[in-house]
Amino acid sequence: ESFNSYGDHPMDFPPCYTRLKTHFELGVEYPKLTKARDGEGDKNVLHLYKDVVLALPEFNLPGERLMITFSYYNPDGGTYYKIGLQEDLSDETTFMEVEELFATSLLRQVTLDFSQYKVSGKYIVFKGLAKTNSVYIDNIEVTVAAPCDIPYDVFASDVTPNAATINWSSDATHFIVI
Repeated sequence: ESFNSYGDHPMDFPPCYTRLKTHFELGVEYPKLTKARDGEGDKNVLHLYKDVVLALPEFNLPGERLMITFSYYNPDGGTYYKIGLQEDLSDETTFMEVEELFATSLLRQVTLDFSQYKVSGKYIVFKGLAKTNSVYIDNIEVTVAAPCDIPYDVFASDVTPNAATINWSSDATHFIVI
């Protein structure tokens, strides 16, 4: 999700996201949407700060069958935050960490395939740390994880008008070619 369709008023926060823990500082409630400048100009981003906890909406599939791709950065330097799955939003002990990410001033994109971790839960959760400075998150996309390893370094060889040999690398041990 790109947050550009929302305004920057505090009430414009996406209703499908759940603020599990907020942080107030100088009259501002975090997490919030904020205007940020990147290489593409000003746009709305999700702004995490300090030890806030934010849950994405519940999906119709178990979290361990999902993948998430998103962009993130810290405009002021480096800071850590966590992402994981949580079974019960009213019980923070059900949070299972998948990764602790380090945000720098460089815009980065990451894809996490929850099926590659020994975790479970209904909700994808971003979790700040007490030492977390600002983390800006944008372009969140949640998809279904591939049921098998995805091949990489795919290329064609011995190409003729009627045939080609397809080559690839993979960690998988067998394939079904259709």
